[in-house]
Amino acid sequence: MVGLEAKTIDEIIENIKLVGKIADVNAENLVLEITQRISAVESNTGGLSEDQKLKVLYIIWYPDLWTAGSGTFVDDVIQKAGGKNIASDLDGWKIINSEVVLSRNPEVIICSGMGLSGVDTCNNIKNDDRLKSVYAVVSNQLYVIGDPNIIERPGPRIASGLETIYAFLNFSVKSPPQQQSSSDGGSSPPPIPTVTASDGKAVVTLPSIGAGTMVSVQIPDAQDVDVTEISIKSKSSVSWVKITIKSSDSHPSDVPIPNGETYRYLEIDKKNIEDENIAELIIKFKVERTWIADNEVDQETIKLKRYNNGQWDELPTSKSKEDPTYLYYTANSSGLSYFAITGENQVPPPTTSAPVETSPPVTTPAPTLSPTTMPTERLTMFNTPTEVAKKKGIYGPTTMALIGTLSIILYILLKKKKLL
Repeated sequence: MVGLEAKTIDEIIENIKLVGKIADVNAENLVLEITQRISAVESNTGGLSEDQKLKVLYIIWYPDLWTAGSGTFVDDVIQKAGGKNIASDLDGWKIINSEVVLSRNPEVIICSGMGLSGVDTCNNIKNDDRLKSVYAVVSNQLYVIGDPNIIERPGPRIASGLETIYAFLNFSVKSPPQQQSSSDGGSSPPPIPTVTASDGKAVVTLPSIGAGTMVSVQIPDAQDVDVTEISIKSKSSVSWVKITIKSSDSHPSDVPIPNGETYRYLEIDKKNIEDENIAELIIKFKVERTWIADNEVDQETIKLKRYNNGQWDELPTSKSKEDPTYLYYTANSSGLSYFAITGENQVPPPTTSAPVETSPPVTTPAPTLSPTTMPTERLTMFNTPTEVAKKKGIYGPTTMALIGTLSIILYILLKKKKLL
């Protein structure tokens, strides 16, 4: 039994030779044809500089973006075809994060099958909001491998796979460098938005915003800056807009502390656009669940506040989604300056206890006894001890003592009456 594994085109060719020997088949003509076709492609791509090579992303699965990293023959094919694999720092077949794709900004995306057809994979990527600002998507440079076997099976058809990808790259247009020198020594802006994010800071560069046009940019590595996306619409056309977002736990010394619990402070600075020219501004951010729980904050009270004209203004804020780690919110603002993400403590429910039932005191006015008359109805009050007890609300020894006292009083009064 023989096991074969190839990580490069050269190793595929060596395996073909080995199989020929094992099967006692002359594979020289097949190997000669393959090597000639490969050499023809390399003769056109071997002299390309790094700046001339197109950045390529090869995808075989969606929504998890499975791609080919180093140590795969697909990576070798991309290089020989004249491209740069943006996933070459990954080892083998791996999932590449959408935020990494955004930051590396591939100029060509090649879609293959693997369960879904390549057409479906490319269509899903085109409609993915996470990737809508990627150059390959903006310029519609997404290509489908019609027969995945020509590139994903390490056999004689690899020459056809190389030629196919080489053709894709020749059909494509490379994006201009981010800073391209002009004849007057100036520079022209990049064709699409660019984002860099690290260590609590993100820099968003917008080459142009047309009048009345909304431009949205997702922020990669948003865990460092809390802001996940920023969208801006200008009243008049502007160019080379630069937005810098700094996230901090520390309270800025030149502004008062906002009411409530503060999750984070944001300093968002801008260049080449004024607040008066902003028609609409949407800021999306996220808050850790652990902070909400530790500080007993009501998630429905979380707001984005802007420091403006000497006071904190509460911005319209709504929760948009959630995952096991974060809650995501969307806020609208009229400008950029200092911001604070705040929340209010949960109000504990009022404590309730069962009311204690108390009987109102029983008061019975004392009978008025005349020395000359004793009405019959008054005497009936004392017919029996039980009835007296019921009227007075008392029982037992107290009842008997009271009856005895009243009997003595009656006796004295009656005796006096006879004497009179």
